[in-house]
Amino acid sequence: MAIRLRKVEGHIVALCAAASVAKPGDVYIDDAQHEALANKFARDDNKMLQAVGVDYRLPGVWDDAALVAAEERRPIETRCRA
Repeated sequence: MAIRLRKVEGHIVALCAAASVAKPGDVYIDDAQHEALANKFARDDNKMLQAVGVDYRLPGVWDDAALVAAEERRPIETRCRA
């Protein structure tokens, strides 16, 4: 689903692009970008759940871990900290 990111009353919200009208300042995320983000969140959730002993996989999520591993080669010490 394509989405728009919009700042509303000081908060960033995600809106269905088909159900909202574009406004200046919106960030448009198309279907492919949304899928890539959803896969990233699913991988991160799976890692966190496995760390506490829960084996969970979201059904139907495309496994792009091999592609991501090939791209995420920056040394740990140079990565941003959260």
